Parts: sequence; structure tokens; C-alpha cells
Amino acid sequence: MKKISSLFLVSLFLLVISVASSSAYSVGSGRSVDVSAPLTDNFYAVGGEVNIDQPVTGDAVIAGGIVNIQADVSGDVLILGGKVNIYANVGDSVRVIGGTVSISGNVKKDVVVSAGTLEIARNSTVGGSVLVTGGIITIDGNVSEDVLGRASFFKLKGWVNGNVDVTADDVINLSGSAKIKGDFRYYSRNPALIPSGVVGGKTERRGDGSGPYREIILGFFSMGYVVIKLLTYISLLLVGLLLFLFVPHEVMKISEMMRKNFWKHLGLGFLVFTSGAAFSLIAAITIVGIPLSLIVAACLAIGLYVTPIVIGLFLGNVILKHKPRSNAKTYGVMALGMFAYTLVCMIPLLGAIVSSALLLAGFGSFVRRQYELGMIVRGKK
Repeated sequence: MKKISSLFLVSLFLLVISVASSSAYSVGSGRSVDVSAPLTDNFYAVGGEVNIDQPVTGDAVIAGGIVNIQADVSGDVLILGGKVNIYANVGDSVRVIGGTVSISGNVKKDVVVSAGTLEIARNSTVGGSVLVTGGIITIDGNVSEDVLGRASFFKLKGWVNGNVDVTADDVINLSGSAKIKGDFRYYSRNPALIPSGVVGGKTERRGDGSGPYREIILGFFSMGYVVIKLLTYISLLLVGLLLFLFVPHEVMKISEMMRKNFWKHLGLGFLVFTSGAAFSLIAAITIVGIPLSLIVAACLAIGLYVTPIVIGLFLGNVILKHKPRSNAKTYGVMALGMFAYTLVCMIPLLGAIVSSALLLAGFGSFVRRQYELGMIVRGKK
């Protein structure tokens, strides 16, 4: 059975690699990642600095210290970064969590941002709504729908064809060049100075600082986001089915290890992941180390991909408070737990914290079990 388990894990590894190599996406990582040739698929990148200098026909999903988008992206743009500059046009929506965010291109749909500062430059257009939380917010471009936000300082210099609903801790500044065709609803410590003719609809000052939080949070989730989450859940169910057909004992064993020593395996998962990711990035700097870097990165990716299945069984047992006796019922418990995990991942901020802890604990349990299997095989030799 151990040989079958090992063979199946190797087969699963090769399957994931083959699927990844044939799927429509491009991946980059390192200190500096550049798109220097046109891409006809999705682009995913992690780096100190990420530059898109050629068109991307698809989505761009990026995590980086500095992110510069200087060529058009036809799909969605999702960024986690320190300094983010979007100079080009985006064919779908922009969703950013960052320090400083500047948009001087045209966005076809919504702009959803949580940042220290946000500036939408003059002559830029947003085809949908702007939903933002931040410190200093300046909108000098044109917005086709609504503006919803919360900030310390909010300044509007451009045109908004819909309504504006904002909460500002300090100052709300409406320029004489601004235009709100709909209603203006706001809260600030002092009444906003509103030049004549700027607001086309009604003006209302709220009596408290409760802002449009629900709308802003929901802005991070589009139908496409929900569909992606659903497809991910279904794909994990299929992988989980394969694991339960071939190695059900291993899945249950790893889940049990996670339950008995959650914090210990969380620490192990964090240590292995961070050291592995750091090694992969450092090795990628040299030409000789690139193959080894890719192997380590692939192993980490596979471990993290399989881990939600273990988390699903762990959460399912926690929810139902009993262990099923048959493999079929165990699979159902896992499916329930994975669905709960998917919902947790969709909760802003809190969901990220809880899901990260679960992921690292499950990953640590997975690594520990692979080490034990390796020692067993080595002892037999």
C-alpha cells in the first residue's frame, strides 16, 4: 500500500505539472519581473518590481513591491502591492490593495481600491463605479456610475455621472471643476464646502460616520470572482475524489495530525513555506539555479494545492463533531468542510487571516507526513 501511495503521489505531481504547462497562463517570479513581449493569456507574477510593458490579452494577477502597468490589459487587474501605477487601459475591472495607487489610464468597469493614497488622474475614465477605502483619495477623472468611499481626506475634481456617498474623517473637498450628476451624501466633522452647480441632485449630510461599507466590501467580489471560486471548489472535489479512491488512509492521517497538533504544524508550515519560497527566489537569480528554483516552487505549489482537501476533512469533522465510518461518508464530510473553507476565504481581512492559518497548518501536516513516509521507505532499504 505504501508503494501504491508513493506512486499515486508521483503521478499526481506529474498530472499537476502537465496541466499547469498546458493551461492558458504565464507565471513570473523574482526580484524583477517584466512582460517584454505580448501575452495572449493570463499573467500571474510575484516580485519586488513587476512591469507590464507589452499588452496582456487576459487577466493580470500580481503581488509586488512596485507594480507598473504601462501596456493594455484586456481582462481584470488584481494587485497586492506597495506602489501601484496603472498608466494603460484595462478592459475589465481593477481591484487593488496597496500603499500608493495611481490610475491614469481608462478602466472599462469598476475600480475597487484599499490604499493609503489613491489618485485617479485627469482625462482617465472609469466605466463602472469607484469603491475605495484609504487615507487620501483624489478623483480627477470621470466616473460613469457611482463613487462610494471612506477616507481621511477626500477630494473630487472630476465628473461623476451617478451618486457620491463618502465618509471622511477630516476633509471633503469638492472643486469648482467637479460635477456630480446624481445625489451627494456624505459625513465629515465639518460641513463640506460645495461650490454652486456642482451637485445636480440632492445633498445630504449624514448624522454619523457609518459609510457604505457593505457596498465597498461587495465590490471586491464580482460574478467572475464567484465563478472562479466555484470552479476551484469543483476541481478540488475531483482531486479529493482521486485521493479518496487511491490513498484515503493518507488523507485521514494528515487531517488527524492537523487536529492533534494544529499550532505545531502551523509553525512548521510557515517555516517550510517561507524558507522554500526564499530559496526559490534566490536560486532563480542564477541561470544554474533556475531548474532547482522551479522544482522547489512546483513542490510548494502542489503541497498548497492538495492542502485544502486536508483542511476540508479537518473542518468537516469539526462541524459535524464525529468521524464517519465509511470512505464515502468521509468524502462527504470533506466536501462540506471544503465548502466552509471556500466561504471563509471570501471574507475580507478576517477570512484571509483564518484561511492562511488553516492553510499553513494543513501544509505543515502534509510536509510532516511526507517526511514520515520518506523515513519508512528509507528504513526498508
